[in-house]
Order: sequence, then C-alpha cells, then structure tokens
Amino acid sequence: MNNKKLRGSENSKVPYSCVFGQLTDSIDILMEGNIKVVIVVFQPFGLYQLTKIPGSKLRNSLIEADLIFGNQVLRLHQQLCEVNNLKEIILLTENFLVDQFLKSGNTDTNSLPQLVRFIIEKKGAISVKELTKYSELNERKLQRLFLERIGLSAKRFIQIIK
Repeated sequence: MNNKKLRGSENSKVPYSCVFGQLTDSIDILMEGNIKVVIVVFQPFGLYQLTKIPGSKLRNSLIEADLIFGNQVLRLHQQLCEVNNLKEIILLTENFLVDQFLKSGNTDTNSLPQLVRFIIEKKGAISVKELTKYSELNERKLQRLFLERIGLSAKRFIQIIK
C-alpha cells in the first residue's frame, strides 16, 4: 500500500473542516502546533446516507466540509472552537449530524448496513459470490450498490476488511 501524508499546521492551507472520502490506501495525518481535532469516522455507507453523494465521487478525496454541508458546518466549527469540554464537543457534533440526517430525508431501507456488518463479522473471509447469496442480490446490483454508496466494489471492500 502507498502511504500518503497530509500535513497541517496553524499556518497551513488545510481546511478547518474537511471530509475524506473512502480511502483505498493508508494515510498519515501530521499536525503541528496548537490544534484541536475532532474526527468523525462514518460506517462505510454513512456519508452517503447524509449527503446522497455517491461514494465513488469522494473516493480518496479531501473536500472542504462547507462544500458538502454548507454554512452549518462553519457554524459548528465556530461552536467547537468556543468549548473545551469533551462532552459538549461530542454533543454539538452529534446534534449537527442528526440535523443533517433529518434534513437528508433519508428513507433508504436497503440492506447495505446489514451487508457491511456481515462482512466485518466474517473479517472479510467471504467471497462476492457468497455475499450475493446472503444478500439475495445479483452480482451486478451488489457491485453497483457498493460503488454508489461506499465508493468501492464489494470485492475491494472485502479485501480491505480482510
């Protein structure tokens, strides 16, 4: 795997709030200076559920969060800068994400969360063919679902979990 590095410091041009798409390689994040960092790690399908942006469009990308979430994320950033209490930071972040989810109008009831949990439980020791049997989806539909929602093929996702 290729290790990539992202550098950030108080004087750098790295955005205050950013979103990483699904990564296919590891990445080192090196921060310098007096910096507070809040990282939210979504389930592989989670960002799609909030934004409806296909995972394939975000794969291996770093995007300024306001381009996805608008001014609300800038307000969240300001609020987070004003607090030092971890519980309050978590509460502000959770409230923001719940609001985003409610605004998304998500009525998605597909089986992807269940499939992801199944792959994780099996620690990636499953083939795409076995997954199609488990999901009762044909391989083409399964691959399309993974590419759209996670940004990776089912096969690649299984390999990463392994």
